[in-house]
Amino acid sequence: MEPNTTLQNQPVLQYCMLIIEGRFLSSKKKVYVDFGDQNDEIIPSNYAVITETAKVRDFVTIIDALNYMASIGWEVVHLTPFETDQDGGTFENFRYLMKRSR
Repeated sequence: MEPNTTLQNQPVLQYCMLIIEGRFLSSKKKVYVDFGDQNDEIIPSNYAVITETAKVRDFVTIIDALNYMASIGWEVVHLTPFETDQDGGTFENFRYLMKRSR
């Protein structure tokens, strides 16, 4: 590699947040992917990326959703728990910060 390597030669990292809400053992989970508000400017050809990851909404378990995201090149970078109020109770849910290079 040349000593004056430019950023053009570096892989571009993409980040997203996989958000899973719902009761722990419930089959009624809400699964979605957040790319941020400015993703049109940051992620070239984002329509394909968004369409590909939108399929994650079809999964009902956390493991199925994570396995699917891994199969299309995403890896978990960080996990953040958060609480939501549902049906008169408080439930711990998770946000998974994910990345992949392209």
